Amino acid sequence: MKYFIDYGTGAGNRMMEGTLEEAMAAAEKGLAHTQVNVTIYDENTTEIARLPWWGVAPEEDDIVTSQFGNGFFGEWQEL
Repeated sequence: MKYFIDYGTGAGNRMMEGTLEEAMAAAEKGLAHTQVNVTIYDENTTEIARLPWWGVAPEEDDIVTSQFGNGFFGEWQEL
């Protein structure tokens, strides 16, 4: 299946083929301190997964995919 990874920046987005898990892994490799959610869409432009950005320091029980400065990307949400 084809997926579109949107980093929310207007640049650096990408299309890829594979599984959703592969798209999520590819998205994680391209993370930067954007301070916005990362979204994955299917080929029908339906939002199917979101990696939320939290603009605060993570707490002990938070799942952290990646941390930048005083914020972090949390856990993937499949929609």
